[in-house]
Amino acid sequence: MGAIQWRLGSLPEEADAGQDWERIENWLRGDLRRLEVVANIMAEPLVEIIRQGLLLCREDPKEGSLLPSRWWIGLTKYLQENPGISSSIKAAQYINANITDDGSSVPGKQTLPADDQPRQTEQAPQGSAPESASINAEEAQLLTASNNDESEAITLPLGSDSKEDQTTSTMNDEQESTDEVTKQPDSNPPSLSTQWRYLPVPDDPDKHEEFDQRADVSPEGLKIIGARVRGKKHKHEGTNCDDWFEFANSGSWTIIAVSDGAGSKAFSRVGARESCETALKELSDALGERPLKARDDWSNATFKRDKESGVFVAEDLEHVQQALHEAMTKAYAVVAAKALELAESPAHEAVLGRKVVVDDLSGTLLLAVHTTVTHEGMQRSFVMTCQIGDGMLAALTINGGLQLLGIPDSGEFAGQTEFLTSKKKLEKASLTGRTFPFFGPMQALMVMTDGVADDYFPNDPGMIRLYGDLAINGILVPRGLTAVDVDSSLSKTKLVDARHVEDAGLTSPVERILPDDRREEVFIRSFATYAEKLGLPPEEVIKSPALLVGGTAGDPKMCDDQNPEDMLRVWLDSYHVRGSFDDRTLVVLYREVAS
Repeated sequence: MGAIQWRLGSLPEEADAGQDWERIENWLRGDLRRLEVVANIMAEPLVEIIRQGLLLCREDPKEGSLLPSRWWIGLTKYLQENPGISSSIKAAQYINANITDDGSSVPGKQTLPADDQPRQTEQAPQGSAPESASINAEEAQLLTASNNDESEAITLPLGSDSKEDQTTSTMNDEQESTDEVTKQPDSNPPSLSTQWRYLPVPDDPDKHEEFDQRADVSPEGLKIIGARVRGKKHKHEGTNCDDWFEFANSGSWTIIAVSDGAGSKAFSRVGARESCETALKELSDALGERPLKARDDWSNATFKRDKESGVFVAEDLEHVQQALHEAMTKAYAVVAAKALELAESPAHEAVLGRKVVVDDLSGTLLLAVHTTVTHEGMQRSFVMTCQIGDGMLAALTINGGLQLLGIPDSGEFAGQTEFLTSKKKLEKASLTGRTFPFFGPMQALMVMTDGVADDYFPNDPGMIRLYGDLAINGILVPRGLTAVDVDSSLSKTKLVDARHVEDAGLTSPVERILPDDRREEVFIRSFATYAEKLGLPPEEVIKSPALLVGGTAGDPKMCDDQNPEDMLRVWLDSYHVRGSFDDRTLVVLYREVAS
C-alpha cells in the first residue's frame, strides 16, 4: 500500500521505479480481475476526499493540494461520470492478504468473498472540484447546529478556541445538505454468499469469547443494553473479535466504556479489554460519591470555561471532565504495563516471533458518563463524553433531536484512526478538544465502534436511522402506549393501520453465519423503508413513539430469546450493509417508557 501511496504522489515519469510497486504490478497483471477489485476498493478514500472537500484544485503544493491539479481534475471528472463506483475495503488489506514475495497469490490464503467487496449503496457527489479551503479538526468542532429550540439540548465542544456560548453538533445543516453519500443497512439484502466461512476463534493466548451481551438498569430507571459480535471478516479468517465494552452504575452515575482493538495488531483485543475495565473503575471511583450540584440555571452560561485551558468555571462540571481525562490516562498506563507483562510471555512471543510491545495492544477508547438532574420540575439528562479514535457517541432527545457527542480521530490515510497508545492524544489540550457535554430531555445515548458507526454514515442523520432500526426490530420498543395510540398515529400516514404496515414489505430475510458454516434465516426490518412507506421524513417518525411501535406490527421473530440484549446481539450479527464485515459493538442507554 505504501508503494501505491508513493506512486500517487509521484510524477508519471517517476512512477515506474520501486521494487514494491513492481511486485504489486506483476501480481495485478497475473489476473486482471484483481485490478478491478483494487480499483473499486481504492475508490473509498478518493470519494471521501472529494465529498469532504479536503483537497484543493491548485497547482501550488504550499496551498494544500496533495495531487497535481491535472490528476485532480481527471479524477473528479471520472467520479462524476461513474456515480455507481463502489467503495469499502482498503486496498492494503486486499493486497497484503494475497501477495507474496514473488508477486504471486498466497496458496490457501483466505480472501474476502466478492459478495461484500464493492459497496453499491453509495454514490459519488456531483459538481466540480471544491474551491474552498479544507476544514481542520478545530474548525470541525466549532460547526454549529441551530436546533436547540427544537431539541432543548445543550452540547458544547471544549477545545481551547471554542466560543463560550456555542451550542453545537459536529455537523451543520449546510454540510448535510451537500452530503449525498449515505450508508444504511440494505432494505432488501441479498443472501450471503456461500463463499463466506465460519472458522472458530483460534486457541491463542488471551482468547476472547467471540460475542457478548448484557443488560442493566441505571440509578434513575433507564434501561442499558450492550452487545458485541465478531465481524464476518474475523469469522471468515478464524481470528478474534477485537472489540470490548463495559458499563456499570456508581452512585447516581452510569458509566460506559467501548473500545475497538486495532485489527492489524495481534493483541489489540487485550488492550481493548484492559482499557475499558480500567476506565470503568477509575470513573466509578471518581464519580460515585460526587453528584452534580443542584442549580436553577442550566444554560450556555452554566458551561462557561476558561478560553485558554478549557477548564470549566463550575467546579462540579470540571471534576467530571477531569475524571474522564484521568481515566484515559490511567487506561493507557495499564495497557502499557500489560504490554510489559506480556513481553515476558513465551506464548505471546511465539505468536509474534518477537516480544510484545505496547503498540501490539493498540485500540480506541470511547467513554460516556450519564446522570439525571431536576430542572424546572422535569428530569433532564447530563452526559459528558471523551473519545480517542473512531466510532461514535450520540444522544437522541425525546422529541427527535440529535446531538453527536464525538469527533472520530482519523489517521494519515483514509481508513486509519488514532489509538489510545498514541501518547500525544493524552495531552490535556487534545483530550479537552475531544470532550463533549450534553444537557437535555434524552431518549437514548448510543456508544459504538466504527463497525456500526460506519454503517450509518453520515452519522447525522445516520444515528436517527440507527435508533429507528433498533425500535422497529423490537429491540428498543417504547412501552406504555395503547393500541388506540398506535392506530391513531398510523391513521394520519399513508400506511393507515397495522395491517398495511404488515403488508408494506419492511421485513427482509437475511442469512446469519453460525458455527460449522450453518446458516440461520433472520428477519430484519428497515426503518428507512418504513419512513418512506409512511410518507414521512425519518426525523418526523422518530419523534413519535406510537409510530415506532406501529413499525413492529406483525412482530417478526428475530430470535428465540426476546430479551433486548440478546436481540441486539442477533441484530448486530445479522443486518446487512454491502462491504461491511468488521466487528460490531453497540451500547444503548435509553428510556423505555414513552414520554
